[in-house]
Amino acid sequence: MGIRTGQQFLEGLKDSREIWLEGARVDDVTRDPKLGRMAKTLADLFDLQHDPALHDDMTFKSPSTGDPVPLSFLIPKSQDDMLKRRKALEIMAEAHHGILGRTPDYVNIQVTATRQMADLHGRTDKRFANNLIAYHEYIRDNDLSLTHCFGHPQVNRGVAVGQQPDPYIPVGVVDTGSDGIILRGAKLLATLAPFSDEIFVPPYRPLRGKEEEMYALGF
Repeated sequence: MGIRTGQQFLEGLKDSREIWLEGARVDDVTRDPKLGRMAKTLADLFDLQHDPALHDDMTFKSPSTGDPVPLSFLIPKSQDDMLKRRKALEIMAEAHHGILGRTPDYVNIQVTATRQMADLHGRTDKRFANNLIAYHEYIRDNDLSLTHCFGHPQVNRGVAVGQQPDPYIPVGVVDTGSDGIILRGAKLLATLAPFSDEIFVPPYRPLRGKEEEMYALGF
């Protein structure tokens, strides 16, 4: 598929997502009077990649498909790669005048950096490395918009995450199976959630060995 247009991005937001704002359900974030303009602004950023004057500075060919994909997914292997990616980020930042701190390229780079450490994440179980590589390729080749999600509910800051009155106040693993993990708990912050195609929930904080192993998860 490769890079999407702004219209394709907007159409992708018209799904079964459940967004609530000020006590009311938002039926369509693209038309909501308080959220719609932000959706349009993000759509304009997607369209930048199709501008003939900017296309080469904002995209590279996917190693999997050969289609143009955002440079924020590039795994840099040289100084020149770093400069190319920086140029793409500058174009995006200049377009929104540096006001938006959570445009899609933000989490793109975060997932790409995590993908670069796939071997480390898979040192005890190769599935973790394979999952990271496959997920990076999936969101890159489909030009998806992601939000990161983190932060445990603050019930008692005086004790460790595994010592809260309910072990499932933070998100933890209830069970595992061949098709994945079953979770319970909550996260507090997902900045771009109304405008994202998927939610990226990585482990953000150090954990205390076996006693907090149930919280060592990413999805």
